Amino acid sequence: MKHFVRIFLLFWTGLQFASVLSAEVVPYTGKLSVDGINFHGRAEFSFAIRDANGTVHWQHAADNSSIRVNVINGRYQVLLGGQGMEPLTGSLFLDHSPLFLEISADLGDGRGRNPLKPDQRITSSAHALSADLAERAMVADSVSPGAITDGMLSPK
Repeated sequence: MKHFVRIFLLFWTGLQFASVLSAEVVPYTGKLSVDGINFHGRAEFSFAIRDANGTVHWQHAADNSSIRVNVINGRYQVLLGGQGMEPLTGSLFLDHSPLFLEISADLGDGRGRNPLKPDQRITSSAHALSADLAERAMVADSVSPGAITDGMLSPK
């Protein structure tokens, strides 16, 4: 029975880990103000994820089009990788670190698309937090089969 519980826990942990890495969306909430006044209305946004060198690893659209987002009292929420955007890859946050979210918006005021600075460092999403766990799992994969015995796992 003890062996069955260990196998079940290992299987369940693997499923949870896989679901975090394969999640296709990352929720993001932002604030938009113009000259200190919260913007209210619809705006055309563009999103990209880049590394510290400026290399873009993900864009919301392959054709550089924008996505219309409702902004209410300066607040907006999007699902990066969802809402008709290009999907996020499961290994994006594992393969590249640190990553930053670049956002630009066209408020329909005739000034065109303007970058919303500073770029936001991605530190608290499930993907960023799971990258460290994924690195540990890769180290665990290097342990040869049979190297860890039941005696090593049982309390003494």
